[in-house]
Amino acid sequence: MPQNTNNTYNLLHPGPSKDRDPGAAVAERAFHKTLTHFGLTAADIFTREFHTPRHLVDHIGRGAAGIFDIKVQTTLPHARLRNRMLRHFVETLAALAGAEPALTSSPATERLRRLAAIMRDTDPEPTPLQIYRVIMTPESRCAFVDYFNRTLSRLPARARTLINDREQPVETIVGLFGHPLTDYVALCPDGREMRKTVAIAYAFAVETSRAFHRIASMDGRMLLRHRIDLTYPFLFGTSRRFVTGYIESSGRLPLFHIIEQYIHYSPMRDDRIFRLIKGLTNDEPSTTRMLAKEHGISTERVRQLAEAGPHMINLKWFRDIDAAALYPDLSNAAYVSNAPGNPLEKIRADENVNVRVRALVRVLPLLFGHTLYEHDRFSIAVSRRLCDKVDIRRLIAALDRTVHERRCDTGIVDLADFMTDNGFVSDPDTTRLATHIAVNAMGCTAAGPVHIELPRTHIDVGVECYKILLEHGDVMHISAIFDAFKQRFPHHRFTSPEQLRRMLWAHPSIRSIGKQSTYGLDSWTHVYYGSIRDLLIDCLSRAGRPMPVEQLLEQIRRHYPESTASSLYSTMTGDSRGRFVQYADGFGLTDIQYAGATRREPKRSRHDFERRLDAFMKFIEREGRYPQRDEDSSPLENTLYSWRANILSRRLRIDPGQRAEFDRAMASIPQSVPRTRTETVFRHRTDAVIAADDLSSLTPRLRRWLRIVMHVSRPYGDSRDICLAELHSRFD
Repeated sequence: MPQNTNNTYNLLHPGPSKDRDPGAAVAERAFHKTLTHFGLTAADIFTREFHTPRHLVDHIGRGAAGIFDIKVQTTLPHARLRNRMLRHFVETLAALAGAEPALTSSPATERLRRLAAIMRDTDPEPTPLQIYRVIMTPESRCAFVDYFNRTLSRLPARARTLINDREQPVETIVGLFGHPLTDYVALCPDGREMRKTVAIAYAFAVETSRAFHRIASMDGRMLLRHRIDLTYPFLFGTSRRFVTGYIESSGRLPLFHIIEQYIHYSPMRDDRIFRLIKGLTNDEPSTTRMLAKEHGISTERVRQLAEAGPHMINLKWFRDIDAAALYPDLSNAAYVSNAPGNPLEKIRADENVNVRVRALVRVLPLLFGHTLYEHDRFSIAVSRRLCDKVDIRRLIAALDRTVHERRCDTGIVDLADFMTDNGFVSDPDTTRLATHIAVNAMGCTAAGPVHIELPRTHIDVGVECYKILLEHGDVMHISAIFDAFKQRFPHHRFTSPEQLRRMLWAHPSIRSIGKQSTYGLDSWTHVYYGSIRDLLIDCLSRAGRPMPVEQLLEQIRRHYPESTASSLYSTMTGDSRGRFVQYADGFGLTDIQYAGATRREPKRSRHDFERRLDAFMKFIEREGRYPQRDEDSSPLENTLYSWRANILSRRLRIDPGQRAEFDRAMASIPQSVPRTRTETVFRHRTDAVIAADDLSSLTPRLRRWLRIVMHVSRPYGDSRDICLAELHSRFD
């Protein structure tokens, strides 16, 4: 082959040069002769898309590497070169390739040199069959055979049988490329002429010939994209580019990414139902009832389609995939779940899968024949080998009963004994599986190779409050105890501190400190658990004499630091039980006689008994009811309510004359006057019914009772409770 030592510019732009190599001149003449055959000049090359000789070599070289139909731009028709013209053309391109060192290792240059070697040894020009055997790379052959078989499968049965009867159908058809239709009669067996079948085979050969020339001109990346487009037509855009790059970088197929793309975009009903039932999207799985209504089928049919699997499993591309070879770790694993740290998390990140790991677990039975089990949000795919050893569904049910259906403060379970007691095979594989399910599905904690710690299903609130106080070492308010309790048990149903009060009172070792909602332990000696009045009585009892308020305050502040002199004075003078007496030099107790102590008479209250009683009776006369204590009551009404209640409970001491006067006043109040809020509302609604003269619309029982109320003045009694619900329903 002539060698060119000059630069490429001189080859494309001939001109006088003293150092011109003779071989370069021969190559230059052949190159320009070839350009003339295509109707081009050297200047046209730079006015089109071929801005450098390398672009020209890469473009024309790919076309000349295995075919004789060469396209330059889209304006030129196909042109079949004769043997001599092709040899000159190949020698010229090879010379150009040698003139630029950067092209010496390119695939286009290597193909041109191999084609040039064939052109030197072949006369006449090489046939497509020679090109198929020598020029085409193994990847090109594989892609062409794949295309050949796919196209052949679409032919009628007779034409397909005619072609398959040959020992090497692919090479046979390639050998007939460009032959007339009469040459295809040789395919017929026993010399018979099957005109229609031969015509179909001829049309098949013409179509395959175009694909042959197209595939032969492809480089490695183009072949890969061609095979991806042919095998996975549902991949497009970003997904197709990702699959191509992933195969080039890792040398294997991103199967989970391909399955996700197919399931997501498939229009088949089986695929859609499988996708929505199994949750192969980022949405929550649909129910069988929803899908049955959407597709107009029964729920049982939806269940059958979901169990049968997607339409994908019937397609050739899915059946041809060897998933065990792609993912040997998943195939050989005894089980795979969606627990943290599972191998699917890495696969999901590497293969750019946009669904949850749990959805990938649901795909494993389609790839490896695993059996899928689910419990709440936990999914696990178990191999057939392990399923033959143990009933997984019964194992999950037994673990669930052990963990959740017992009153447990805490406990350690030996899984080896658990497996034996429940009739399961106890070996390392099954025990490891039970541990995995208990930890990741039941909320247990691994406590050893074959031991698990059960979660707490029972909380003794009183005991936990006792532990909180013991750890704190001092008295705590109920709100502080509640905060500490919720920190330990954030999911407990209690929502307010008041819910702890009953448990604190019921615990034998916890005592309350007065009425301040403060609690401590009865074993603490530095805490006084009585009220301020109880502490005042203890101090005065020990002193044996009246004590000034200032001295009492010093002792009281040891246990109640926020106390003041005015608060102590109000506490002792306002004691409703009259246990404290004021002397000239301090306060003493009513039950103790102090020698030489001068008793001080208390100041007369501003609201004495007579004024209180008069205000009480005027309130009843004005409002037509007894005073009540609630949020809507006025301060005067609250005071009158407390005054009457204290007299009835004898907490307020009055002399016998005042007591008799109080009883006479209470007896003079009509019994029909409501005494409670309920009676007041009931009376108003009863009066409304009577005023509306609408007794005929009431039930006979309520109408009869109302007539008695109108004519007889007596307390409401039990009949009020019987009829109150009907009156409420009438007015609400």
